[in-house]
Amino acid sequence: MTGELAQLINLITQYNYGQIESDLYNNNSTYQYCNILKFVCFKKKFFGGYKEVEIASSTNEWFQYLRNEKIERLLLVFRPDNSMDLDHKLAGMVGGGGNWFIEAKHSNFSDFWQPKWEVKPNKKDSDNRIWNITYGLTIPKQKHFNHPVYDLKYQREKLYKALTEIADFAASNDNTSGWKKTFNNAKSALEDISPSIEYHMDLVPVDSLPIENFQLLIAASKSFVFGGMGSWNDIGWFKDEELTKRYDEVSAELYQVMNESIIAAVNENKKRA
Repeated sequence: MTGELAQLINLITQYNYGQIESDLYNNNSTYQYCNILKFVCFKKKFFGGYKEVEIASSTNEWFQYLRNEKIERLLLVFRPDNSMDLDHKLAGMVGGGGNWFIEAKHSNFSDFWQPKWEVKPNKKDSDNRIWNITYGLTIPKQKHFNHPVYDLKYQREKLYKALTEIADFAASNDNTSGWKKTFNNAKSALEDISPSIEYHMDLVPVDSLPIENFQLLIAASKSFVFGGMGSWNDIGWFKDEELTKRYDEVSAELYQVMNESIIAAVNENKKRA
């Protein structure tokens, strides 16, 4: 899973669960490489154009802003791109693989926030905080997003099927056989009574998701094999044209189902009692 997506999931589940006072910048792993974190809106200039106006410089300030704006909950939104290449092939790049948004849902409208990650000019930093991250209120006061309706049981079955197909493909070829274990581990998370991920163990607040949702989220997280060097995407080619075609098919299918599963799991979170 990319750092950008992990942070979006964390922001959404933290707010929806009611943990708005948390200092996430210092206390959560999804912010460990963050140098500057800010939340901005855009105001029209008198002589035309727009200027950036900072709303908050920390997660708890932003959460309080949302609370003051009477935002009822946050939701994860994904919009495919595919303008340059298939999304799964670009998923490991910053800004690649499609566009992720946060929908801040008011009873009468929705605001849409989009993250922008930029490497800070001087990357020489002992604590590896090299990213300047801005969440921009890019689309304010719109109609509520028409979210797909996911049946959680069916979505779990769909992810299991996609993982089975790509695991079978991996096992049938010498240069991909080592990946079978990765895909099978992702499948196992769907039945694990206490699923966990090795990275971002604090991805969501404890008990913020029903177990079925949490299993689906962890399985989808373990399915995120799309990146740069050393990733599933790095395999790139096969001598046989039909194998290459099948590789692209199972990869694209898993990427789509994986994203659907993440959305289904995260958007069905619950408020802390």
